[in-house]
Amino acid sequence: MKQSEPKHFLLIAGKGSLPDIIYKKLVSQGQKVNVSLLPGSDNQGLDANHSRITPENFYIMLQNNWERGARHIVLAGGVNRPEQTKISYQKDSGKKHLSLAGGDDSILKRFLNVIEEIGFKIWGVHEILPNLVNHGGVLTNHNPSSTDKTDAIMGEKIVSTLGIADLGQAAIIRTNRCIAVETISTDWMLDSVRDLLVTYSDERVGILIKASKPSQDLRVDLPTIGPNTIQRVISVGLGGIIIESGKVVIIDKPKVIEMANNGGIFIWSKKINREIQKKYS
Repeated sequence: MKQSEPKHFLLIAGKGSLPDIIYKKLVSQGQKVNVSLLPGSDNQGLDANHSRITPENFYIMLQNNWERGARHIVLAGGVNRPEQTKISYQKDSGKKHLSLAGGDDSILKRFLNVIEEIGFKIWGVHEILPNLVNHGGVLTNHNPSSTDKTDAIMGEKIVSTLGIADLGQAAIIRTNRCIAVETISTDWMLDSVRDLLVTYSDERVGILIKASKPSQDLRVDLPTIGPNTIQRVISVGLGGIIIESGKVVIIDKPKVIEMANNGGIFIWSKKINREIQKKYS
């Protein structure tokens, strides 16, 4: 993010450490930052004057922040999907409804349309901190084997197909077999196959692959890995992680690389072969 005249941001903070990283960066740049916490957020320490945004009050909160002078929004951190199928809110003299049916991408797009209709400019995490996504090649001391590279080809097919269906961003591939795909979260997927994978082989075999979806709005929904991901990949016995270069955030990159090196796994940031999508769309 280029330095210029100070801006007034609304940071909508979800779960995890990313909101804190973004908040500190914006403040260090001299930006004014209002903070609103999403349900499930554990970032109460960001700002003593934070508000809370819920499905019931989201439109009022957005309007209130606009009236307080905020003109820019950044959304960061994990989000709990609301249980209801629609959100009703008052706009002007009428009642509006925001549908929560469909995949995550389609729901986010409807939410972003409301934000932009108010007049906010939406900033992506990668626009504020480009170094979080700017990485390419093998980042670790350990390199992918020929088997890992074969698994990567299948993994690209799987995540491309998942992305087209707006289902998930990640998969586990082992010796050219898909062991699991992401539907809830990457951590949940890894935890769910722990017993299977740790008894599968005495060697470190297999990959976790994580990539963006074709229709994903990267301003608000960048795939992410961090220390928790590394810990889980090591504990289940996989050989490494493949991420899409330029489109996956690495939280605490120095620590992540150190953990991977100590744990004997590789991290490979590479371009995903999107030509595969044509075959599966």
